[in-house]
Amino acid sequence: MPHIRLEHSANISEKDGMLPLLKKIHTVLVETLPADLATCKSRVFECPVFCVSDGAQQNAFVHLGIHILPGRTQETIEQTKVALINLLKSHFVQSSKDLHLSLSVEIALLGEYIKG
Repeated sequence: MPHIRLEHSANISEKDGMLPLLKKIHTVLVETLPADLATCKSRVFECPVFCVSDGAQQNAFVHLGIHILPGRTQETIEQTKVALINLLKSHFVQSSKDLHLSLSVEIALLGEYIKG
């Protein structure tokens, strides 16, 4: 069920590696939440217009937002966040060196889900 939305500023360096990153995110979710791989749905959004801090061109961001169904403990969710932020850190090494990169992970519970 996880719906994964990876948003990033247009100035990051690692644009070509997004599909492998999404697959790694799926693996983390399967191993930590747990989640069923068949239900993971991911997409990437590049933000050509963005403003981080004072709007300087060397500022950048990557935000990973995930919606899941209820049923996991807060501890499990926090462990998953840590694993995901570590994955982002290891993936966006060049952008971290070249830019003032802000990484964030948000895991939100869906209040109501109608299967159909």
